[in-house]
Amino acid sequence: MADFAIADLPSSTAIDIVILSNSTAKRVTQEMDDWMSKRSTRIEGEDLVVIEGLCRKLPLAESMRCHTPPVGLRFYRDNQLFCAFSICWACNNALGEFDGKPFVIRFDGKSPEAIALFSHLQGIVGADKLQAAEIE
Repeated sequence: MADFAIADLPSSTAIDIVILSNSTAKRVTQEMDDWMSKRSTRIEGEDLVVIEGLCRKLPLAESMRCHTPPVGLRFYRDNQLFCAFSICWACNNALGEFDGKPFVIRFDGKSPEAIALFSHLQGIVGADKLQAAEIE
């Protein structure tokens, strides 16, 4: 699986936030199949710009192995899905697909940017769905 340069994430016109409830899928493609049809919260406008910006600023770091992501993001351009990944703050990994090719992003889950991303997502979907314990 190739590393993905998150700083180069293209602009999108919509993002879906998907609550994954700590998915434990072992393969990225299985995980994508499992959660691509799940209900989500669609965002556009200012929240989209903030989330894209925070994703692009995630600092690189060493990853761990757990990958029990509480949330996934699906990025669309003109209603066409081009990128999707699940994010695990505990293991510093985001696993996903860009234009159908699997990738991994190894980031510092404790960085201010990662915490800000989590907090912003939590503010959109609600603390009852995305709890702070996910990043501790």
